[in-house]
Amino acid sequence: MTMQGHPYKTARLEPPTNRKQLPMARKKPAESEFIAFDVIYQDGAMTSNRRVASADLDPIDGDNSAKALIEAQDRKIAEMSGRSRGPIKSMKRSPIR
Repeated sequence: MTMQGHPYKTARLEPPTNRKQLPMARKKPAESEFIAFDVIYQDGAMTSNRRVASADLDPIDGDNSAKALIEAQDRKIAEMSGRSRGPIKSMKRSPIR
């Protein structure tokens, strides 16, 4: 059906009925770039959501390699701030939000 005054525009009265209403496919979850850890130091201090690049983690060693990476981050921060952190007592992965 053509609208008056606009010969190239068409008006749809009803949506096409030959299409089935299918649910959309779910997107695959993207591999996250970082993994967050909660770290407890021997002096009782705690830091949350310390991020480590997932590409830097050893797939076999896992969280132990993250400990070394977080300790390296702590050394770099200590150089810049002049205050050092104590040794890490324990660490665990932060809950996914």
